[in-house]
Amino acid sequence: MSDKSPLTRKERLAQLQIRQRRRENVRRTIVVGAASVTLVAVVTTVAVLIIRERAKSSLDAVQVATFENRNHTTDPVTYQHSPPIGGDHDPQWQNCGVYAQPLRKENVVHAQEHGAVWITVRPDLPVAEVEKVVSRR
Repeated sequence: MSDKSPLTRKERLAQLQIRQRRRENVRRTIVVGAASVTLVAVVTTVAVLIIRERAKSSLDAVQVATFENRNHTTDPVTYQHSPPIGGDHDPQWQNCGVYAQPLRKENVVHAQEHGAVWITVRPDLPVAEVEKVVSRR
């Protein structure tokens, strides 16, 4: 007769349950680890994208311009910048809005003097690109 007696049904069941718990613990550890790695990757990606986007909108590229002449005139003005950013201008300012036709620069410069922002598009810009600019107002 051998010293080892056959396992009872309860003992075998207990051993199977122990192995099953170990496998579930390993599976849980793998799932939690994979989720953690994924979370870190997502957070890192978002952080990098935010940092890059902020770098794009940095104010380092802002230029300051000064103008000696800021007088009212009804005569045409030749501006140094295109689109113009200041200088002599018409006494009437341009009403803010979206215009399909080019505007008289002298009137727009007066509106800028009062705080208006002038967004222009190139005449050769495709209609779909113009629509993107117009739809963001």
